[in-house]
Amino acid sequence: MLKFDGYKSEPLTLTNGIDQGCPLSGIFYQFYNSDLIEICDTNKGEDAVTFMDNMLLLARGKTLLETNAKVKNMMIRLGGWTQMGSHSPK
Repeated sequence: MLKFDGYKSEPLTLTNGIDQGCPLSGIFYQFYNSDLIEICDTNKGEDAVTFMDNMLLLARGKTLLETNAKVKNMMIRLGGWTQMGSHSPK
């Protein structure tokens, strides 16, 4: 049901997706977001860890600025998060 600004719709039936708590959701997520893991270059101190619907970017550097730059670059690199939606940099 949609509810906003005093409006309340009739209940809607959703037919897409999988049930919350489905044992396959973790496996499906790994396939869906596999490109995000592949953006990391472990030879340059970059890595990513995923579990269920969470992802953690890891970066190693000699300084905070270097490490921060690596994380930023991972996020804007082709195939990264900012490239996957309508908020892509031009």
